[in-house]
Amino acid sequence: MPDISQMTVPDYGIPFEAFIEYIIKVESGGNPYAINKKSGARGLTQLTRIAWEDLQDNFPEKYKSIPFEIGTFNPEISRQAGLDYLVLIDRYLDHYGLPKTMENYLAAYNWGIGNLYKKGLENMPEETRTYIHKIKSLLNIE
Repeated sequence: MPDISQMTVPDYGIPFEAFIEYIIKVESGGNPYAINKKSGARGLTQLTRIAWEDLQDNFPEKYKSIPFEIGTFNPEISRQAGLDYLVLIDRYLDHYGLPKTMENYLAAYNWGIGNLYKKGLENMPEETRTYIHKIKSLLNIE
């Protein structure tokens, strides 16, 4: 497993450990018990059950024994899971030959890597466009 403390969003050099804090602000407003009624996403990092299962498959030593309902509501586990999910997105971007840009990381986090790969950024939904804009605004990037 790569050293997360060394991983960054390449086009801006933002460390994943800082990046996840901006994601948390937009995803849950810092509420560890947040639930998205539409998607079922939970916790600080608003991971869905599918994302949690992806983490369990790719990082079984960390997540296999932790149920979705418990891990997502534990702030420490949720934050780490969000970081590990960024690592998975990084791998998927490589796998699909997609550029490692802030927009691609955020679109994959919000909309799903499969949608990003199949449909492209130009076809992302308005919700994802707004999501990217909010995080870039927090970072003072336009």
